[in-house]
Amino acid sequence: MDLKKIRPQDEAYWDKYRATPKAFIRLAAGQKLWRSRYGAVTSIRVSEDFREEKLRTALDPGIAGLMQIPVREQAVAASSGSTDFSEYFLYFSFFLIVSALLLAGLFFRFSLEQRSSEIATLRAVGYSSGVLRRIFLTEGFLLALAGGSLGILGSAIYAGLILTGLRTLWVDAVGTRDLTFHLTPTAMALAFGTSLLVGPIVILASLRVISKRDIRDTAAPRKNRALLYASVFTLAGLALLFSGGPGGFFGAGAALLTAALLGVFYWLRRTATGVNTVTALGIRYAAHRPGRSILCIALIASSAFLVVSVEAFRRDSHHGLPGWRYYGETALPVYYNPGSAEGREALNLGTAPAAKWLTLRLRPGDDASCLNLYAPANPRVLGVPSALLTFPPTGDDTIPAAVDANTLQYVLHSTQGAVIEVGGAKLRIMRVLTDSIFQSELLISDKDFQVAFREEGGFRAFLVDTPEVNEGALETALADYGLDLTSTAARLASFHRVENTYLSTFQALGALGLILGTIGLGTVLIRNILERQRELALLRAVGFPPSALAQMTLAESLFLMATGLAAGIACALITVIPVVSQRGGSIPVWSILGLIGAVLVTGLISTFFAARVLQRMPLLALLRSD
Repeated sequence: MDLKKIRPQDEAYWDKYRATPKAFIRLAAGQKLWRSRYGAVTSIRVSEDFREEKLRTALDPGIAGLMQIPVREQAVAASSGSTDFSEYFLYFSFFLIVSALLLAGLFFRFSLEQRSSEIATLRAVGYSSGVLRRIFLTEGFLLALAGGSLGILGSAIYAGLILTGLRTLWVDAVGTRDLTFHLTPTAMALAFGTSLLVGPIVILASLRVISKRDIRDTAAPRKNRALLYASVFTLAGLALLFSGGPGGFFGAGAALLTAALLGVFYWLRRTATGVNTVTALGIRYAAHRPGRSILCIALIASSAFLVVSVEAFRRDSHHGLPGWRYYGETALPVYYNPGSAEGREALNLGTAPAAKWLTLRLRPGDDASCLNLYAPANPRVLGVPSALLTFPPTGDDTIPAAVDANTLQYVLHSTQGAVIEVGGAKLRIMRVLTDSIFQSELLISDKDFQVAFREEGGFRAFLVDTPEVNEGALETALADYGLDLTSTAARLASFHRVENTYLSTFQALGALGLILGTIGLGTVLIRNILERQRELALLRAVGFPPSALAQMTLAESLFLMATGLAAGIACALITVIPVVSQRGGSIPVWSILGLIGAVLVTGLISTFFAARVLQRMPLLALLRSD
């Protein structure tokens, strides 16, 4: 204030009348001249007979910001968490569970085949198929009982290891070490009961062959029906793919994988044509037992689908927000634009580095991003200028808002067009941002912010761009306001780090599936060699060297691995392309190459053990004995 402009008569008026107004104008004229976003009235007068109790009743304390907040209820609701990851673990575990059931069925089928003479003897002495079924069901139930018990123990150990990783290696992603292992009797009983239920189902599916004359025959759909079923599952998968939601994504993946396996089965059951190479003969051997081959392919395809589909959601964080190097917030509001000449003078930024500033208004609240483990009851709101973001009209009295796609789906559990109430203001989600640095808040226009949240004065959030890295100098220049700057790339990386951490835990399930696939492939190869001893002995007798027999085994193994990889990767790419196009991301080329390498290594290990079994067989001696 320029004190030189105070005249002597002004001092005399103040000494005599103090704060008494010098002039009176009409209320409407005063409101037109001096109204602001805070209102059009600064005081009220009441008559002498106006009672104080009536005034207290007429005035709403909420106008002054006084309100009752159910703190306990909000805390309990927030403690439930923003995202229930058990649902996603269940979806991802589905493919692993199916792989385990297929492997269990394979082992039980092999057990039946090895005991075919025993079964024939029991039937010859009068045991009916029903009695034999009960015997094997009892045997399988006892195995399921033991397996379920070991599974409960193993799952507890696995969950403990995951939590240990989240508290140590991945603590930056989670943001807290306050994670405790919680195992309920209900969850244990449900898991154990499910194991006891699905075990006999797998056994019953295997026992269907008991009534057949040859226990080694494999029950499978006919060739023409397989093609029909493949078409049905393909259409179902495509329909589920565009239904949206995690259930549709995983349902589409399962349906497309089933269609691919049925298509491979159709190809294996075609009429065999002549082969003129050892490699082709090895591939044709895969069609000798199509059920076994399909099972191996299914094990590898499911793990490939899991790894590739999860990797497609992984994001990098190198880009930040184009055009802006830093995002910052202040502890106190700033009432000037640091980017303008007037603002630099008012804020005493004459020696601060030159920078481009974009001022944002902030209403503090709960972090609405994945960095917050609790459900946000009162999310943060940013008022942004039209230079950064524009909003379409809502057509009603709600305020148009924008929000990041991840925040909308996984934290707020809402959809585009929904209305979210914040501090008495109704915000309608009109825009959804993809891979944004504004995952912690809702965004509205600066104009709407000043109307909806009048009590929030000044600017508390900023976007800053400088030709050089001047983070420390800028923070020092506005140290009185508590400016804290973070690069937009680092801010986005903090969100990605949480997301990628959870994806890594999901991919661990794919690694377990790959282990099951390796076990299944090795088991099938060794079993096939044992069954083909006489055929291999005959080939050896007519001049095939041992290296040719090993080449046949390798060709069969590589065919099963390549087919499983192709089916799993193709189905994964089909299911993730719509999601990637909507939410951003990229096709995981390096992950696919790494997966191919891992499967080849594990497959070669299985082939190595099968070849060792083949080398130790006295094939010529076996042929002489026949």
